[in-house]
Amino acid sequence: MNTAIDEVTNNYQDWSLDKLSYVDGLLTLNLKTYIKGDDPVRFMVVFTNTVLFETYDESSHFHDYHQNRDSGVIGVYSDSCLLEYAQTKTNTFSLNNNKLFHYSVMTTNEIIHVLTNIEPQVINVT
Repeated sequence: MNTAIDEVTNNYQDWSLDKLSYVDGLLTLNLKTYIKGDDPVRFMVVFTNTVLFETYDESSHFHDYHQNRDSGVIGVYSDSCLLEYAQTKTNTFSLNNNKLFHYSVMTTNEIIHVLTNIEPQVINVT
């Protein structure tokens, strides 16, 4: 999933997570990079109707985190174990009209996985 973030730099290792906030299904991630010099470039990624999210240290993640994922700092998975888990072991799929998407946001230190039925909004807040 290519976004305005990737127009600045599509190398996820150039980005860091500045802040994560979650309230009542609204997940907000503030990302920043110093790729353009001393002044940071900042983006806010907003997930509404977040059903599930989890954060991993980038170095703790298994080697297959790119499997079935499209390109970009924010990526969507065509298939994943997390989607399978939500569909077979929880009622979150049925509560969301059997339509959930698995996104991940990758930074130099974190990988944030998100299940939602709405594409995230990406806002340049520089």
